[in-house]
Amino acid sequence: MILPIFLIGISALWLRLSFNIMYNINPLKAVGLPGNWDNWGTSIPEVIFNVVKDPVRTLGTIVDPIEKVYYVFLIFAPVVFLSLLAPLELTLSLPWIFAALISKYPPLL
Repeated sequence: MILPIFLIGISALWLRLSFNIMYNINPLKAVGLPGNWDNWGTSIPEVIFNVVKDPVRTLGTIVDPIEKVYYVFLIFAPVVFLSLLAPLELTLSLPWIFAALISKYPPLL
C-alpha cells in the first residue's frame, strides 16, 4: 500500500513541477491552466467541478465543432479500432481523450 501512495505523491509533485516550468517558459500564459481549458475555469478542481456541474455544456463542447468527433474516429481508425476490443486497457487513455475533447485547442476545432 505504501508504494502506490508514494507513486501518487511523486506524480502530484511532477505535475506541479511541470506546471511551474510551463508558466516560466511561456510568458504569454502567466495565469490560468497551462492547457486550453480557460473556458472551464482557472484551476484543475474548478475545471472538473464545472464539467460535472454542466453536462449539457460539456456534451455540446465535445460535439461542436464536428471535427472533434472526427478526431476520435481518427485516433482509432489507423489500428482498425482494435483498441475497442480491449476496454480495460482503453480506459487508461480515456482521461486524455476527454480532456482533449473539452479543450479549445485550435487543431481540434
